[in-house]
Amino acid sequence: MMSRRFLGKMFHWSGINALSPLGESGQYVRILAYHRIIDVNAGFLFDEDLVSASREEFDRQLRFVKANFTVVPLGELDAATQQGRGRERLCVITFDDGFDDVYHNAFPLLK
Repeated sequence: MMSRRFLGKMFHWSGINALSPLGESGQYVRILAYHRIIDVNAGFLFDEDLVSASREEFDRQLRFVKANFTVVPLGELDAATQQGRGRERLCVITFDDGFDDVYHNAFPLLK
C-alpha cells in the first residue's frame, strides 16, 4: 500500500495538482487538508501516516502559504471565487478531525 507521503510527492512532481481549475473561470484554489499536527518522535503510538505534519513543519508550511496565497475560510470560498478573487491564489486550510493536537499545535500558529 502506498503511503500518503509518497502519493503527495508523486502528485507534486507530476504536476497533477495544477490541473484543479475551479469552474470554467480558470481560477485556482488550493485546499490543504490536515489530519494530525504532532511530532511522531514524541511517543505517537499510531501509524505515522496519520500525521500530516509536525508543529515545526506546519509552521514552515504556514509561512509559505502566507507569503504566496490569500487564505480564506471554506465557508467564504464560493463568494470569494464569485467575486473573481481566485486570481489572488486562494488557499483554504482544513482539518478533518478535532484532535487536541490540532488545538494545541496548529491553532496557536493559525491565530
